[in-house]
Amino acid sequence: MDVVGFVLAASAVGFAGFLAMVGATFYGVRRLIFAAKGEPYVPLLKSNRKRNVKYLEAGSGVKPEEVTRVLRKYLNADMMSSYAKAGISALEQEKVKTQAFEAMLDSKFTRGSLSWEKFASAGSSVHEAVLRNCTALANRIQTFDVAQYRSVERAFKRGPWVREMQPTVAQAEQRELFRKQIGEMNALIVANDSLLLELGKLTAELDKLDSIEAAGTNSRLVEEIRTLIDETKYYSQ
Repeated sequence: MDVVGFVLAASAVGFAGFLAMVGATFYGVRRLIFAAKGEPYVPLLKSNRKRNVKYLEAGSGVKPEEVTRVLRKYLNADMMSSYAKAGISALEQEKVKTQAFEAMLDSKFTRGSLSWEKFASAGSSVHEAVLRNCTALANRIQTFDVAQYRSVERAFKRGPWVREMQPTVAQAEQRELFRKQIGEMNALIVANDSLLLELGKLTAELDKLDSIEAAGTNSRLVEEIRTLIDETKYYSQ
């Protein structure tokens, strides 16, 4: 290699190292800025990426698989990951518990009989309610503005110490709205847990039945399921 070639190669290596150093410095500075703001770090290439919201309409034939696909996108999302995991878990548990319930029901009653219809209706109602709740949960996760929520919360944490940065009336209303949304998402998760528990209880009780006449002892469980479903319709609208 001649002297000129060596110099050019050395210059290229030096320039590449310089660019790497600049890039590392820029990355470090951005990380510090996000940390100072109390916000999760967002890569530069994703910072201006628009959120792809897929609204799911409950009762329109939406499938559990569709809801699961949406929820999976938020498994690692800031704040929303726990809600996404809870929704996916509820759908998976509902499928398993419904299969066990239907198998037990078919082993105890003749398909199509009055007793079979009575309990089958309760099981179907649980399936529809859990799916509706998870659909509502997926929609709320997609539309919850985490960045704005954190910004509003920072304003209230900072307010008592910085007189010139007191939260505005609009921020107070936003904070109340955010807390209401979080409360509704929590309520949907609790409702799913309760419904799945009652379905499990009903399956266990059916296993104890020795005759069709004994089916009347399970009416209370069926009514409890219906009551739970009615109570959760508000949060899943």
